[in-house]
Amino acid sequence: MTVISTGEIFGHEHWSLYVHPDGSRTISVRMINNQFNLFRTIVHRVDKQFRPLECQLLYYRDGKKMGSAWFQVDGHTLHAEANLPSGRLTHTVDVPEQFSMVNHAAAAEGWHFWYCPKDNAPHQATLYNLRVDATTSEAVLGRVHTRTIQHLGSDDIETPAGTFASDHYAFGGPSRIWVHGEDRMPVRLRFEAADTEFVLSKWQPIA
Repeated sequence: MTVISTGEIFGHEHWSLYVHPDGSRTISVRMINNQFNLFRTIVHRVDKQFRPLECQLLYYRDGKKMGSAWFQVDGHTLHAEANLPSGRLTHTVDVPEQFSMVNHAAAAEGWHFWYCPKDNAPHQATLYNLRVDATTSEAVLGRVHTRTIQHLGSDDIETPAGTFASDHYAFGGPSRIWVHGEDRMPVRLRFEAADTEFVLSKWQPIA
């Protein structure tokens, strides 16, 4: 994690990706953000098309547990349960067939584009966006909203981990994400509004 305007490195993610025999995928992420003193662990599973199935989250800020949560998708219904310092919250929301989950793990950001046509035209995407930076009583729960996504072409992206043939996407406004391969691995993410960039620093396939 780097501040774009200064080049300062302020955090990192470590992640592991598993592809199961049925084609579904599970990603496990550990994130440390020194700028805001955040620590998160996220486990997120999607089906073979990258449609969300379930997610688990643990969230600390300033050394204090802000909450943990569990999310499960059952058809067109998403069930959520959060355990917070203020107590336990649950909610249920409707989700369409084509949607993705924003759990704020950079390693999973490439999964938002599983149904985005590569026609260089803007499309409306539906997202369930977790409020993992919230300090309110509803921290870690989410909401459904839409965002414009667009395939912008293909690029070879150089990173400390190597050079990757990547699909280049716009993700709402000036945000840009470069995604590599059949696992939709992000190799570079640039969020101008947040003055933040993520670049893949190391990648090791596991046989």
